Amino acid sequence: MTTTTTPNNPPPTSVLYIDHSGHPAPLTLCYHATSSRVLSSSISDRGNPSTMEEVDSAYCPSCLSFYDVTTASSADVRGYCPKATCRACPACGANLAVKIDSGKSICYYTCGHCGWTSEGCGVTSQAPTLTSDKPTREELRSATDGLGTACRQRIAAISKSSNSSAKTFATLVEGWAARSKEVDRKRREDEVTGRSSSRSRHGRRLEGDGPGGWCVESLEEMMQRRREEERSCVVAPLVKGIELNRLALHDVVEDAATSPEGSARPSAEESTSQTVLGPGVAAAASSKGPESLLPLSVALRPRKSRRCRAELAAGRTGILVKTKLNPLEGDSSLRSGHGQWWKKDSSAIHVVPRVKVVRHGRTALSDSRTRHALLLSVANPTMGMIRFRLSGA
Repeated sequence: MTTTTTPNNPPPTSVLYIDHSGHPAPLTLCYHATSSRVLSSSISDRGNPSTMEEVDSAYCPSCLSFYDVTTASSADVRGYCPKATCRACPACGANLAVKIDSGKSICYYTCGHCGWTSEGCGVTSQAPTLTSDKPTREELRSATDGLGTACRQRIAAISKSSNSSAKTFATLVEGWAARSKEVDRKRREDEVTGRSSSRSRHGRRLEGDGPGGWCVESLEEMMQRRREEERSCVVAPLVKGIELNRLALHDVVEDAATSPEGSARPSAEESTSQTVLGPGVAAAASSKGPESLLPLSVALRPRKSRRCRAELAAGRTGILVKTKLNPLEGDSSLRSGHGQWWKKDSSAIHVVPRVKVVRHGRTALSDSRTRHALLLSVANPTMGMIRFRLSGA
C-alpha cells in the first residue's frame, strides 16, 4: 500500500498486489495463473520480471490485414504492409491518398496533411478512363495497383544504382581485414625477434647499440622504425585497387565549422526513409531534395501473448493472455463472438478480489504510540464464494 499526502485533503491511498517475483503492481496489471494459482504482473522495467511476451501475429493499422509471424517476417513482407493502398508520407508520416488527375492523365499519391505528392519523385501511373465524375471502386483499384508497381520499380532502380557503393564498401572492409591480419602477424614476429635479441645481448653487442652497449637512444630509434612500418602498412594510397584520400582531423573540424548549420546532419525525411529503404537507397533517393523521397510502407503492429515464468519453470505452458489472429475478432461489426477479444485471458481482475481503501486515519495514544485505522471495501469479481484473510506485515 502506498500513501501520498496532499495539503488540505486526506492522504489518498492505492492498494498494490505483490507478484511472485516481489514486484508491487496494481490489480489491472496482474494475472492469475490457472494451474499454480500464483500472481504475475506485466511490469517489465524491473529486474527479474514475472512474465514474458511472445509475438504471435501482426496486422496493418491502415487496412487491418493480419499475418502470422512467419509471413510477417518473410522477405516479401519484412514487417511492412505489402499493399499499395497502405503508404505513408515521408515528410510527416500521415497516410497517403490516391489522386487521379484527369487533366494530366496520371494518378499519384498525395498527403492531405502537408501537401506532399509523389509526382516529384516520379512515382506516377497512367490514369484509368473514368466513366463518371466520381471514380468507381474498380477504377480506384486499378490506379492504386499501378502506383504500387511504379513505386516498386522506382525502389528497384535506386537500389540497383546504389549497389556499386555497397560493393565498394564491402571491398574496403575485406581489404582492411587483410591488412589488420598482416599488421598482427608482423607484430608477433617482432615480439619473437625482440625476445631472441634480448637473450643474445648477454653474449654480444647488437647493431645499433651505443659504444658502451645497450642505450635508450637505440631503443627509441627501433620503436620509431616500427611505428613507421606499421603506419606505411595501414595508411596506404590503395586498398584492393581503391584509391583512398587521407584527411586530417583539423580539416574535418574546419569543414564542419564553415559549413551551413545542419548541413552535415540528415534531415527528418532522410532519417525516416532510411528505416524502410536503407541508408544507401535513401541517400540516393534524397540526393535531389525532400521532394525526391519515396512513399513509405506502413509498418505492421505486433500482437503479443504473455506467459508466466513460474509456470514455464515448472514445465507448463504458462499462457496468461493469448491473442487472436484477426484484430477485429470480438468486434460488434462481426456476426458472432462479440466481446471475445482473446483466446485466453487470465487477468487477475476476473478472479482476485478487488480491495479498496474507503477511509483511513491515525490516532496518537498516551504512551507515544500511534494507532492506524483502515476501512476497506472488498469486491468479489466471481459468482461464487471466496475466502479472504488479512494478516499484519
